[in-house]
Amino acid sequence: MQERIHYIKSEDYCQINMEYKAILEKLNEVYGYPPEIVVLDGEAASPADIAYSLEAGGLFASLRLVWWKNPLLLRSGGRKKVADEAEYLEMLDVLGQPGESILVVSNYIEEEKKSARRPAKKKAAPGKEPGPKRGKGLEAWLENNAVVHNLLPLSPGEMEKWIVQEMKFRQLTANPEEIGRLARSGQDMYYLLTLLDKLSILVPGGIIGKELLDEELEIKQESSIFRMLDSMSEQKPVPALHMLNGLLEQGQVPLVILSMMARELKIMSKVKALQEAKRSADDIQIALKQAPFIVKKHIKNARNFSWQDIDQLFARMLETDVAFKSTAKNERLLLENIIMAYGRRK
Repeated sequence: MQERIHYIKSEDYCQINMEYKAILEKLNEVYGYPPEIVVLDGEAASPADIAYSLEAGGLFASLRLVWWKNPLLLRSGGRKKVADEAEYLEMLDVLGQPGESILVVSNYIEEEKKSARRPAKKKAAPGKEPGPKRGKGLEAWLENNAVVHNLLPLSPGEMEKWIVQEMKFRQLTANPEEIGRLARSGQDMYYLLTLLDKLSILVPGGIIGKELLDEELEIKQESSIFRMLDSMSEQKPVPALHMLNGLLEQGQVPLVILSMMARELKIMSKVKALQEAKRSADDIQIALKQAPFIVKKHIKNARNFSWQDIDQLFARMLETDVAFKSTAKNERLLLENIIMAYGRRK
């Protein structure tokens, strides 16, 4: 059964797609022709949908590949929303019977789960193989019955090699320093592919210079800062810490990040005050001269912060500002402490 079921999991959609394409190429090599492909949405596909899709004998080929993307059962809290998990598992057991269907299940690891994927692995005792994964859910079933493709994030060195390969394909070149900057930028692989595609059109002669790369990464940094601030206001410290690390690796100035944190908290406190004064969302938008989506976001998040919480966060930011300017304390650690303070709010 195992070679007919593949389970791909990664923190990067690009890695998932590349591994999926590698499976397709292998099937083409083994069978001599490409399979018919059926793609199923992980949230909408029912057991009956998947069972029907896996029936042997496609309309246009004798080999069929079914790609089940991001099943709800593999997401955080997803099992609580699915009443018929047993039906999914019964359906998957059908794959043990003879047939010409291949199932690929992909799982994009959510931001909150990423830090839990890097514990040191315990080696099995000599002569002993690791035992089956315990559990009754879909995750345990796949771990025990499928070919598991557990794709960990590329190291900086691996990322540099991948970037060089993609640049060569697009007839681009850059010096080692700029390649290193791209590899350590903290951006996902899809963004880097899109950036290389863009640069292959913009750059005459195919040589990527420092100035152009500065400009492109600066645009992405600004976007990442706002995503980090959103995660902080939503009390999600883990993704915010990941984004902070990426921003600092890209060379963003800690004092600029701190000023953006203070600005965001100031807007939220004003929204909270106007909300408590029974002002409507439209009134708040006009009073603060902010876009509707910004006001809507802060109305939602401000309810989770008391005035005491806000005072304490402002005080911590003031202490951090003084420390930046008068001490040699670790700036990254000081910013991380602010993010963790958001996460500890009740």
